[in-house]
This record gives sequence, structure tokens and C-alpha cells, in this order.
Amino acid sequence: MQNPGAGFGLVSGLALAITTLLIRQSSLALNIDLMVSAAVTLVFMITVQSLISVVYVWFQDKKQLLLMFIHWRLCLFIGITSVLGSIGWFTGASYQNAACVKALGQIEFFSPCF
Repeated sequence: MQNPGAGFGLVSGLALAITTLLIRQSSLALNIDLMVSAAVTLVFMITVQSLISVVYVWFQDKKQLLLMFIHWRLCLFIGITSVLGSIGWFTGASYQNAACVKALGQIEFFSPCF
């Protein structure tokens, strides 16, 4: 392969697609109100991602954790805006077919260009 980055991109895209399908299935498997199941699934995912990220940063570069504490306001802003975006994705994936939600996201991504 001449461009290994292309392979990594394709594998990452496949992993994201599978993750979206699994998020929808886990939300539907709770058999409760879709808004509540989306919220429960989101809280679980963010908790797991946060723990994995902290452990990774701890082992890679502990100084980065200190910088995160120093710049806690910026980290909090980024975290809150990310959660707000995730609320939309998780709720959409709970209510609608994951492919439709992703298609809408692609249209939204390119709309500022027009």
C-alpha cells in the first residue's frame, strides 16, 4: 500500500460505523423511553471514554493531566460542547435508523460550503 494513512482512515471509518450501529442497538436494548435510553447510553459511553482517556494520558504524558487541571475552564467548555453534540447524535440514533442519522450529519457537515 502506497499510503498507509488511507488504510487507517478506512479502518477508522468502519469502526465508527460499527460503533454507531452498536450504540443504537444498546439504546434500543434497554426497552425504556427512547429519550431516557439515549441518555443512559450516552452517560455510559462518556464515562468509559473518559476513564480510558485519563488512563492513556496518565501513562503517555502525566504533564498533560496537570495542564488539563490548570486550563480546567477551557477543558470544561470543550467537554460541555462535545456532550451537547453527542446528545444530538445519540438521541437521533435512538429514534431513527443509524444510516439516516449519519447521512444527515454529512449534509450538515458540508452545508457551510454552499
